[in-house]
Amino acid sequence: MDFVRPNYKTVGDALREQEEAAKKAAREEGSKQQAENTARRMLAKNKPLTEIVEFTGLSEEQVKKLAASKS
Repeated sequence: MDFVRPNYKTVGDALREQEEAAKKAAREEGSKQQAENTARRMLAKNKPLTEIVEFTGLSEEQVKKLAASKS
């Protein structure tokens, strides 16, 4: 008779899920920081807002906030 694993998580499963969630959050934060840094550099070179939004993936509002904090 084959052993059928009950539908529950082991401590190891839970830890792996937490680790993957933490890695995903860190990657997302890193991507956001990179986009903001790129936007800041583009703002410093007086690039148009539409171009910054297009190249960074940030919203207009996010870019405007960065521009305001730069001043």
